[in-house]
Amino acid sequence: MRCSHYFYLCHQKKERIQLNKMTNIPLQILKTYYSISPTEITQMDGYETWNFKIKTKNKKYVLKIYPHSENLQFLNATNAVLEKLSDNFPKNIPAIDGKKIITHEVENEIYHALLLTYLEGDFLGKIKTDASLLESFGFFLGKMDNVLRSLRSPIIEARIQNWDLQHCLMNAPKINLITDHSRRRLVQYFFQEYKETVLPLQYQLRKSIIHSDANDWNVLTQNGKVTAMIDFGDIAYSYLINELAIAIPYAIFGKKNPIEAACAIIKGYHQQLPLEENELDILYYLIAARLCVSLINSTEQQAQHPDNQYITISQKPAWELLEKWITINPFFAKSEFRKTCGYKSNLFTKKENLISQRHRFFSEALSVSYDTPIHFEKAALQYMYAADGNTYLDAYNNIKHVGHCHPKVVNALQRQAANLNTNTRYLYENLTSYADQLLKHFPKKLNKIFFVNSGSAATDLALRIARTHTGNQNMLVMEEGYHGNTSAAIEVSHYKFGHQGGMGEPAFTHTVPTPTIHLQNKLLTKTSWKANILLSLSQASKNGLAGFIAEPILGCAGQMPL
Repeated sequence: MRCSHYFYLCHQKKERIQLNKMTNIPLQILKTYYSISPTEITQMDGYETWNFKIKTKNKKYVLKIYPHSENLQFLNATNAVLEKLSDNFPKNIPAIDGKKIITHEVENEIYHALLLTYLEGDFLGKIKTDASLLESFGFFLGKMDNVLRSLRSPIIEARIQNWDLQHCLMNAPKINLITDHSRRRLVQYFFQEYKETVLPLQYQLRKSIIHSDANDWNVLTQNGKVTAMIDFGDIAYSYLINELAIAIPYAIFGKKNPIEAACAIIKGYHQQLPLEENELDILYYLIAARLCVSLINSTEQQAQHPDNQYITISQKPAWELLEKWITINPFFAKSEFRKTCGYKSNLFTKKENLISQRHRFFSEALSVSYDTPIHFEKAALQYMYAADGNTYLDAYNNIKHVGHCHPKVVNALQRQAANLNTNTRYLYENLTSYADQLLKHFPKKLNKIFFVNSGSAATDLALRIARTHTGNQNMLVMEEGYHGNTSAAIEVSHYKFGHQGGMGEPAFTHTVPTPTIHLQNKLLTKTSWKANILLSLSQASKNGLAGFIAEPILGCAGQMPL
């Protein structure tokens, strides 16, 4: 038996509770309350509970001992649920006096204990799984949930805890314990998507009592089939679909095709308990949320026990799956989940219609990338998701930034849009506070800020400032430079005026050759390159030079550093 509250990841080794001078407690309890004389007592993994495998001449049991702080009402409610399930689940064995939970006192310390049947089988986490076994797993879960759906328990329904996936956002304050920036951002992103995709449906989703911790060390198998399940410590009244969302991640660790493996489990479950379309549509994000909850809590344990290298090792498959999960197009995952259950695929592409509408509503000057344009519907960090189910690594989409839908950026935009959206002509504390923080990153001479809405507007303003300050018009610009789409910006953008469709170099603009292009490709010698620069500078200075504008990294020239 394993205490699921603390079973964060597959194979994670838990600290054993040290019994010290009370090592005879299990024996006292067994003899006093159950009249059992064991031939062998073996301590099993536990954290908040002591778990023991008990052997007699003819039988095996599991003895669970709880600290006095454990909620007796919850234990009784859990036992009541177990009584309604088949013998494929642990059954409570009453004490001699008929009590199902006994209270035992040792040296002024009070404990609660209960005796359970011992279930045979190999843990799912110990064996190699195939599609047949995974389908059997789903079938078992569906059969169990069919029974649980008919049960009600005010005690279980009132319980709120951070491992219940519907309350996963309770774990958000601990995200900063993840020190790796890219991994922390990944967890923040999936929590953001939980808010965007799951919470809007919270009043439409079916709810039920669920096991809520069908990880691979709570699932027993025999002869290629799932035959039993243990540890109802995380039992919850939650979204029904959360049963699968919690079970699937652990079962697909290390799979080359995690969606295919997930579909095998979904298929078996759907045969027993038909899933609804809205449940399947959010399953991709619920699976990610479960991984995030596990990783946040294991990271917390790692911070508390920094010398325990096993925690780091055990996190590896979960991080690998989460990092792989974001590369999977959510529309593709949703489509595969739907098809598995006999529903219509959601994959679509309105490419021809969109192209037609684009020609109808927009100028041909606004070109579309690629001979076969891509229809995108969503993006996440460095990935873009097409409507046809493909995922693209974005190494092209305009100037690189912090990533699509970065959780901090999205949160800041949403928070501000919900509070106030006005121009800079009014007094507003955030405006001056942001300016103060921003200026700390610049030289002291740069002590004034103009907030603008785009790079084009910034270029236009920079030109006005330079020309007003100097009283001159001429600008020195870099070959292949691009600074925006306003008239003023195009006039200093060689990439626009110097190529097909351009108007040619304006009289007040003077272009210098890009060193990276000409020197590295040996189109010019260093001497001739310098001569060209001096010539352009001389021509620009004749009628007064206002300034020089260049990108430190030339984007349109191919992300080329100067």
